[in-house]
Amino acid sequence: MKKMLLLSCVIILTFNCKKEPEYFFDFDEVVHYETDMDEMDMIELRKKQFNSLDDQLVYLYIGNPHLRKIDTVSLSRLKYIGFSETCIPGNKYPALREIFKEKSIDEEMTTACEPIFNDILVFRKKNKTIGIAKLCFHCSQSQFIGAKANTRTFGYHNEFEGLKKLLK
Repeated sequence: MKKMLLLSCVIILTFNCKKEPEYFFDFDEVVHYETDMDEMDMIELRKKQFNSLDDQLVYLYIGNPHLRKIDTVSLSRLKYIGFSETCIPGNKYPALREIFKEKSIDEEMTTACEPIFNDILVFRKKNKTIGIAKLCFHCSQSQFIGAKANTRTFGYHNEFEGLKKLLK
């Protein structure tokens, strides 16, 4: 009887324990790429039907296709096709870790706008690119590549407001 009671307590405690939130990326360097392209620029880009490799690359990053893997060759071209490149200072890393952390939500939201990902954060560890965050501050949408945690709820806890302050 005591064994059954003890086993029941262990099972209940195991299922009731809250899991520690996981960080999206384990990084030691962050590079911020930014462009001021807007919706009209995207329309013009689509009209060109992506005639050049650079046009395809711009659409790949600021448009809405989901990137499946990290392409370091195309990342290195971003600064040549209109993106500015800034290394984020190390003193901002603790705040970035807290922003890019798994969080829970009670209810999901959706947005109706077509995102233009003008901001791209590239996360590196020991000089190797480990993750990418594509961010649209206008409609609070994001896409992640290489994240180690669930990113589904990103943006529900004012992460975009925190990032605006941190990056500007």
